[in-house]
Amino acid sequence: MANPAGGHVERQLILRGGEVQIGMKLSTTGIRSTFDGNTSCGGALIAPTHVLTTAACTTYEEPNVVSVGTHYINGTMDGKKIKIVMVKNHTDFDQTSGPTTLPS
Repeated sequence: MANPAGGHVERQLILRGGEVQIGMKLSTTGIRSTFDGNTSCGGALIAPTHVLTTAACTTYEEPNVVSVGTHYINGTMDGKKIKIVMVKNHTDFDQTSGPTTLPS
């Protein structure tokens, strides 16, 4: 939001929200290139062995590890770290075409 006087304007964008307690959102995943590295993308655990994310998360940095139920964006403090064994993008995904919405 622009401030006519210049400077930063602070806004509360989430009403009556709060920080989620550690260990409460176990379907949240962080996709990383190393076990103790930074999360480069997020995803959702949709089955015991499947994470759903965007194809862009698999394009620019090699996804090697998923941290399931992690609260922190990096490190090994929490979450279960699991080696990724296979990545499969949508058959219509074309990384050279830029951001798109695939037909349903």
